[in-house]
Amino acid sequence: FIDRHIEDILTYLQGAGSYRPGLGTPPAEIYARRLPLYRGCSSHVFALSRGDAQWELLSAEFARFLRYAEGVPNERELQLVPDTFLLSMDSSVAGELLQEPARLHTVIRGADALQLRVDVPLPEAARPDEERWLLGMLAAFRR
Repeated sequence: FIDRHIEDILTYLQGAGSYRPGLGTPPAEIYARRLPLYRGCSSHVFALSRGDAQWELLSAEFARFLRYAEGVPNERELQLVPDTFLLSMDSSVAGELLQEPARLHTVIRGADALQLRVDVPLPEAARPDEERWLLGMLAAFRR
């Protein structure tokens, strides 16, 4: 399923220019009730970063994601050669970089592969919803 941040969904449904009929229940409550069902019936999750509205780029990434999910070969083969560069980050560094997307992109530029080390946990306050935090990291790294 496409995992879009609830605040972005609410802005779309309730923001200026939205002409959606009332559902009798606030959309945030409906989302909270349905989210476990979405997760339970999904084999793949395409996570979006909060506030991401680069629809042309997201569409291309989603098409690539669907090819992967369906087992369709990618248009380019991954080849590891002697000068392949792997960047490994523990969750505390990655969490800091997630707060500064421009800095994150500077750090990972030129890396052929990224490794997110989640075995080094952050303090609870740094990521109150572990799944949401991880999906956010994946969405940021995908770029």
